[in-house]
Amino acid sequence: MTNLLQLFDQLTAENVRSAYLNEGNSKEKNWQQVFYGSSYNKLREVKRKYDPYGILWGRTTVGSEAWVERGDGRLCYKHSRL
Repeated sequence: MTNLLQLFDQLTAENVRSAYLNEGNSKEKNWQQVFYGSSYNKLREVKRKYDPYGILWGRTTVGSEAWVERGDGRLCYKHSRL
């Protein structure tokens, strides 16, 4: 599977594969780039404006790296803000 993804990366502009969240691999190492490309930083700004507390969360949604998912499924905020 990894070799196939690497091949897709070589074939796509900016190494961005098109997918929407429920199709993507939540364990993708560079999911911010893969799912959102060069738009990620701008999307984080929008996220901070409209969801400053990070209430709207998903494993690969913008800003989700600010949270840690515990073994029991609970979310804990990391030290830094979104």
